[in-house]
Amino acid sequence: MKKLISLVLVICLFSFVLSGCYGSFQVTRKLWKWNGTVGDKWLNEVVFLVMNIVPVYGVAAFVDAIVVNSIEFWTGKNPVTAANSKTIKVVSVEDKQAVLAFYGNGRMKMDLFDKTQPLKTVLIEKSADGSAVCTDGHGQLLMTAKTMPNGQVIVMDSSSREIAKY
Repeated sequence: MKKLISLVLVICLFSFVLSGCYGSFQVTRKLWKWNGTVGDKWLNEVVFLVMNIVPVYGVAAFVDAIVVNSIEFWTGKNPVTAANSKTIKVVSVEDKQAVLAFYGNGRMKMDLFDKTQPLKTVLIEKSADGSAVCTDGHGQLLMTAKTMPNGQVIVMDSSSREIAKY
């Protein structure tokens, strides 16, 4: 029985190791990018050296090579980047700024800023019936938009009153 369990474990290990995935090494990249934000160039260098001596970078690379990149190879999706947002647009006018981030699965977030102070957060999600639901940062419904069978889009406020038709 022990030999069978050992054989199964070895086969599982080799299926991950020999998957042929070079991978994107996102765990190691994120660690390296974080290291660049710690402080000035001298502090960044000290942190970099310590993280190499302690082997933080080595552990991150090992986790990337054995686990994360194997999952990416077999599923086609990197589990590290799957949950992260991707900023697709930043618009600035004078001291005001809007940051639009796309999260996938029909979810977007827009953060509005005045200088560096956050003003408002708006979330837009695709609902089960296919309509777009817009809420504020506290989950309060702001509006919905629904595409009709004839291609027309109807926008309704939080009370389900029609406010626009396109």
